[in-house]
Amino acid sequence: MRTFTYKWSAPILFFILIISDVYGNTEIRCVTEEFPPFNYTNEKKLIGISVDILHELFKVVEFEYKIEMLPWARAYDIALNEGNVMIFTVGRNANRENLFHWIGKVATVNSVLFSSAKKT
Repeated sequence: MRTFTYKWSAPILFFILIISDVYGNTEIRCVTEEFPPFNYTNEKKLIGISVDILHELFKVVEFEYKIEMLPWARAYDIALNEGNVMIFTVGRNANRENLFHWIGKVATVNSVLFSSAKKT
């Protein structure tokens, strides 16, 4: 497991306090998709960088939570339309900026496409 740094605890605590104030002191539903190395399933166990961070943060704030690995479209729909939900790991872009309360950056991911220089 990775070493936890407390730079994340203040934003997540603030988020959880907002949720608990609005929805009462209930379990937080965390949804995500298969996105290695950040969150993925290995032998029916949820693991990854983001999963490790989430486990450690919830230890700090002492709230009940459950993590669900779902297809992306379902996780995204649940996060947009249901209360008491946290979605992770999500790419931040202009279209999503005002849809969520953003807590913090886990990593920067650069996507690159390659193709053959030969014409086929």
